[in-house]
Amino acid sequence: MIPVLTSQEARDYDRYLIDEIGIASSELLERASAALFAHVGPWLEQEPNSQVIVFSGRGNNGGDGIALARLLSKAGAKTQIVIVGNPMSMSAEAAKQYELLLNEEKPPPIFEFSDSLHLTIDESYPLIIIDALLGTGASGHLRGDIPEAIIFLNHAASRYGALVLSVDIPTGMDVDTGAFQIDEEDRPLVVKADITVSIAAAKVGFYRGSAHTITGTVAVAPLTDRADLQPQSHIHLVERRDVINAYPKPSNIASKYDFGHVLSVCGSRGMTGAAIMGAESALRSGCGLVTVATSASERHIVAQAMAELMTVGLPETSTGAPTTSSWNVLEYFIGRADVLLIGSGMKPEPETADLLRKILREAVKPIVADAGALHAAAEELDILKQRQHATILTPHAGELATLVGVERKQVEEDRLEYARSFAVEHKVTVVSKGAPTFTVSPLGDVFVNTTGNVGLATAGSGDVLGGMIAGTFARMTAEPTDAAWIAVYLHGAAADLAKKEWTTVGMTARDVTFKLGETYRSMGFE
Repeated sequence: MIPVLTSQEARDYDRYLIDEIGIASSELLERASAALFAHVGPWLEQEPNSQVIVFSGRGNNGGDGIALARLLSKAGAKTQIVIVGNPMSMSAEAAKQYELLLNEEKPPPIFEFSDSLHLTIDESYPLIIIDALLGTGASGHLRGDIPEAIIFLNHAASRYGALVLSVDIPTGMDVDTGAFQIDEEDRPLVVKADITVSIAAAKVGFYRGSAHTITGTVAVAPLTDRADLQPQSHIHLVERRDVINAYPKPSNIASKYDFGHVLSVCGSRGMTGAAIMGAESALRSGCGLVTVATSASERHIVAQAMAELMTVGLPETSTGAPTTSSWNVLEYFIGRADVLLIGSGMKPEPETADLLRKILREAVKPIVADAGALHAAAEELDILKQRQHATILTPHAGELATLVGVERKQVEEDRLEYARSFAVEHKVTVVSKGAPTFTVSPLGDVFVNTTGNVGLATAGSGDVLGGMIAGTFARMTAEPTDAAWIAVYLHGAAADLAKKEWTTVGMTARDVTFKLGETYRSMGFE
């Protein structure tokens, strides 16, 4: 997995490579610039006549940009450089790269920011802008010409339809919080990137607040290929190979009982779709059996939706929601199941909430709790701490806000930390749904998902994910957090395949379910 670092961890890692491993800082900079060049290369291959403007600051981030400009110029790309700040006060590494550039046989045109109006931009050709103004070492309010340079860069990108690559972080973004300043004219003082190529590791600020709208696609440029020299962190980006390696491989000789039995206590009158979608996605995620326990009057709807499902009718209120007395029916089926999926499509009625809390309190089985079960648990959070079996919660931002007892806006400002604190305090796995989705273990390890798209913002998407988590969990009951982040990744990957075929406009939750088979095949599963 790719580690995600704080600013201090990033600095510590650099010092470790330089002081303990003995890699010269100049060598690290050269490696970083080569990695950056590899990310610009595909743009140039697609549009060989592209113009490149590199905006470089005075620090080592600017040194990365200057080194990249040198490589681009050598490769024949039409390159110009804008130095923001006094070239005489550059860091040692940036100054070294600046001297190397000046000593080139045909160095590219170099401008100070005050002369940037003299840049030559031919509107007939595509434009690429490199943001190498500030890196992870920057902190506090933006100073000098940096604010104006950000405004100039963003304006040029907008006017000319340029592709923007930020080196390490988008300039103006706080590396730890993802926050950025707004000027007196209500303009964001942050570079809006199409891709952020983060050096050595991704940065935690990318996944906080609204930072994902600024970073564009996040790529990582490692500073070493050695596995034993990679940075360490409690936050990780999930990659395709992680899922392939962690997903349990089936034996060629197996029965349905070997793949686990999910009992879904979901759905109520008017919301049986949640129970159906969750059950279907659980089966398509590899579990062997699914039993759906739902309101008695709605049982036939579920049974007719999918012949593979077993169904159980539960006593219900006059509005068609399961009652507390349903426990008497459920006890037997809970005993036969490996994993319970509860709460999807459940109305927030007192008797139903009592039933869901009773299941959480007394069911001696692993549980995936969604929707109605989250609201029920919020009324008695000690239930979660007292459970002896693994519990996975799947809240969106509003449900997480209910669980932690704050306004939704507060959660959205730092969803990662709220999810992490809650998971550790209550000894549960939390799947915090959003862009991106975070899976947090009871020990506080965070797994950041890297798949999915806006097409998942549709009714039933969470029900499908809940079923996928339960179905995967049934196959690997000893690893609840792993089952959760695997399912989250596959859910997003299936959505990405659906996007390719149907676009995100009008995508439905079941479009994602129908793409699961293709998703597994793409990962080499039989």
